[in-house]
Order: sequence, then C-alpha cells, then structure tokens
Amino acid sequence: PIAADAPDAAPPTGRVDKEAVRSAIQSARPVVADCYQQALAGNAELAGTLTVKFTVVSKDDEGRIRDAEIEGEGIGNPFLEMCVLKALGDTSFPVPDGGGEVVVRYPFKLAPR
Repeated sequence: PIAADAPDAAPPTGRVDKEAVRSAIQSARPVVADCYQQALAGNAELAGTLTVKFTVVSKDDEGRIRDAEIEGEGIGNPFLEMCVLKALGDTSFPVPDGGGEVVVRYPFKLAPR
C-alpha cells in the first residue's frame, strides 16, 4: 500500500544475497515438509509446484516477510498453502542491503515419497 500523503511514492529497493535467502528458506523446509505430510493425510495424491511470492523487508533489524502469497492457482489445498505461508512468516531472512525491500519468488516442488 502507498501512503496517503505520498501518492506517487515508490518503495526503495534493496538487495539480498540469493544464497542467504535460499538458506533461510531451507531452514523453513522441515516445517514445510510437516505441512505437506499433514496435507497428504487428506489426499495421498497431492503433488505439484507451489510457488510463493513475498517481499523481504527490514523490521527491528531483522529480515522479515510481508505480502506473502501463493502465485497462480496454487496446489488446491488451502491448509497446505496457509501452512507454508506461516512457516515462511516465522523465518528470519537477511536484511536487504541499503534498506528497502526485495521481492522473492520461490517454487516448492512437492511429491509424495
């Protein structure tokens, strides 16, 4: 959202190391795996790619996410989608260099074992 007193304001952009973002996402993978296992209990055939889009921002000197959403049609399981978004929301990300924010898209490839 844009502030009412600055209708033409655009948020500053920052930079983050891709490997640091990947590492942060990897730290959330055990929780994502638990989410997926719970979803499989209701649908053993559940599989596909779940692409998440979110913005990394600096909050209290930590990298946090906002505006997290599932891109496209998702995977057809609202529980799984919300669980993954919550897992990422609980994850610490690198703070964008120079302040600002960074938009990230990440595909989770899900398949039963």
